[in-house]
Amino acid sequence: MPVRKDIKKVGKKAAVRAGRKVQAKQRPQKQHVGHLVVSRPDKKNAPSVARAANKRAGEAKPAKADPHAAALAAAAVEDTARVNEILKQEVFSEFVTRNVGRLGVDLIKTLNSSPSVDDKLAARANIKVNEVRRVLNVLNGYGMTKYDVNKDGKGWLTFKWYLDKHKIRAFYDSLCEKEGERKITLPEDCNDFFYCISCYSEQKVILPFDSAFDAEFKCDCGKKLVVVDKEHAVSLYNDTKN
Repeated sequence: MPVRKDIKKVGKKAAVRAGRKVQAKQRPQKQHVGHLVVSRPDKKNAPSVARAANKRAGEAKPAKADPHAAALAAAAVEDTARVNEILKQEVFSEFVTRNVGRLGVDLIKTLNSSPSVDDKLAARANIKVNEVRRVLNVLNGYGMTKYDVNKDGKGWLTFKWYLDKHKIRAFYDSLCEKEGERKITLPEDCNDFFYCISCYSEQKVILPFDSAFDAEFKCDCGKKLVVVDKEHAVSLYNDTKN
């Protein structure tokens, strides 16, 4: 009995002998989307699966809160509030005004909010930058301010000033402890003091030699400061206090 050949095979072989190309049946290719494997021919399911994969890939784990950083931020807020309260106390504001100048109180208030460079502080107060630097240096002598020095590409130095809030608190506590004992708040190691005759009745500022030297022995009003000895300075202070 003759064997029946597969019609498809016969047709394929005949086509090959005739020199015609025969396109092989292609299997569906697979592509990777994220960590899933999706068959390309499945057009109906591919978009939803791809979206799900992209969503999983784009999801980031929330960052863990740093308890140390949170504690530092809370302490900084507390220190700022404490300095604001200290500035309201007469014993402190009076000391700064008498020994540094009214600008000293204003600069402490400004630096209590955020650090700044002396140029910006001068522009904000609408005064000369040399006067701002003088007051900042006097405050630095009392330990109330500190600074960082940076050099730009042209070699210019920039001073960024900060408030040492911990030292201000300690300084204030010291003033309060000695307030009952201290008759004057003038530096004990200075014998020459300076004040402005025109402005003293309003400002009540007596400068020690170092502060007067930094100010080039001139008042903010432009007039020259008058020098007095320690006894006279104490007398001026006591008359104002009474």
